[in-house]
Amino acid sequence: MLLEVAATANSSLKLEEMLTKTLDLLVDLVQASRAGVGLIDEGTGQWKSTILRPEQEVDPAEMKKLLQAGLDVINSGETMYIAPDAAAGFLEPGALLPLQIQERKLGLLAIIGAQGNTFTPEQLELFKSIADQLSIAIEHAYLVERTEDMAIAAERNRLARELHDAVTQTLFSASLIADVLPRIWERDRDQGQARLEDLRELTRGALAEMRTLLLELRPATLTETSLAELLRQLVQAFGGRARLPIELIVEGERPLPPEIQVALYRIVQEALNNITKHVGASQATLKLSFAAQAVTLSVHDNGRGFAVADRPVQSLGLGIMHERAQKIGADLTIESQIGKGTTITVHCPIANGNERKDA
Repeated sequence: MLLEVAATANSSLKLEEMLTKTLDLLVDLVQASRAGVGLIDEGTGQWKSTILRPEQEVDPAEMKKLLQAGLDVINSGETMYIAPDAAAGFLEPGALLPLQIQERKLGLLAIIGAQGNTFTPEQLELFKSIADQLSIAIEHAYLVERTEDMAIAAERNRLARELHDAVTQTLFSASLIADVLPRIWERDRDQGQARLEDLRELTRGALAEMRTLLLELRPATLTETSLAELLRQLVQAFGGRARLPIELIVEGERPLPPEIQVALYRIVQEALNNITKHVGASQATLKLSFAAQAVTLSVHDNGRGFAVADRPVQSLGLGIMHERAQKIGADLTIESQIGKGTTITVHCPIANGNERKDA
């Protein structure tokens, strides 16, 4: 019974789903009339949620007494057994067990037996072991929730930085040009025409950057949109932000497995980030080539370059690009000469039948 309960308690990382399944199993295994879990807020010590299985209406007065007794059990850390006592109005046996991890008080497990039955000492010992297993599962679910919250917060912070560093600065530059454009136009129409072109490039770049950020908010789009279209948006976004001409060449077209498409997109994203921030390039070329059983991607810039043998693989995001390539079974090579720029090439084999099925 303990093994079954432990397996069910660890079958889901969603807290409510896990508790519901475990309580349903517990009711069936011990032939209880009902079982419930109450969780408390660690900060206030007050109830924050309760689950009762099977779902049923409970007299408010009875629930109030049960919850008060539950708080006493949680505070004491000791199991309370309520034997049937018709004179006192207790027709069913009840066991209230604290849910806790060391000194952390999580809540209460309540098991109410069938009328006419009692709980033996052996059953109560088993219930204690079940409460221990359930406590571990609850703590695990809490840790997963906190980890997810931290990941969400980190992603929000990253997007906020992207908005500030990319879109906001691009729009600020565009607004400065728009402010002075009328005076420039009056003095020199050719110069005004050039500033209009700058303004157009900046606004197009800002729009592309917003689309790129929207992709981050809805990651499924990275696999629903073709890789060529995703790269066009990246080129417009980075080119507009850095005022850097980036040529995109696409040869052929075919659907890719989702994991390969996302990895290639991220590699290009990292490479363009390096080019616009670190290498001092005046132009770049991005080439995507599809073959029958492979896809090849290359990113070239005419920047300052470096001696490959002297550059640690972890520097400038190169380590991240290598890791992404390795995960999809691709080869990543780097060619660079000082003063002549850098070329990063990714060659990824694609087995027949591995195409994206929904394409």
